Amino acid sequence: MEDIKVTSAIDFKTYLIISLRASYNRSLVILTIIAFAFLQYSTFSDSAFTWKDEVFLISIYGGILGIVLPLTIYFKCKHNMKTVPYLSETLLYIVNDEKIEVKGDSISNSTNWQYVTKLIEREKYFLLRRAARNFNYLPKDGFQSKEDMNRLKAIAKEKGIKFSYK
Repeated sequence: MEDIKVTSAIDFKTYLIISLRASYNRSLVILTIIAFAFLQYSTFSDSAFTWKDEVFLISIYGGILGIVLPLTIYFKCKHNMKTVPYLSETLLYIVNDEKIEVKGDSISNSTNWQYVTKLIEREKYFLLRRAARNFNYLPKDGFQSKEDMNRLKAIAKEKGIKFSYK
């Protein structure tokens, strides 16, 4: 069977959106809600409840999750785009039943399918996730044909990799 070839170049906006989505996953939200509930319990268990204190704690929680974390991710992405060479160059992915190869001016890498944990399909791209924040970006317009996209999904299904369309 012929290899699937995908040309990939990620821009800052897409990289930032993917990083934000990876950071605001379901488990993080659940853990922060549990931590917030514990914080509330420990704060109000020995004292009288006041709405002023409640609003203060919600403001701190909202400020951290809604302002500080996104700003931190934004500046980290900006820093990565400047310092990590392969993020700003065009990469060639060669995908087959055995492995996923990445070739670029500053990178040459190969990954076996056993290390891929999830295939995520979005409207304009696929993500091959290898860890919580480690992914391969495969834009749909970088595929040579629609059949290659279907073959990628078939390979992932054959290998038992979780698939999601978001």
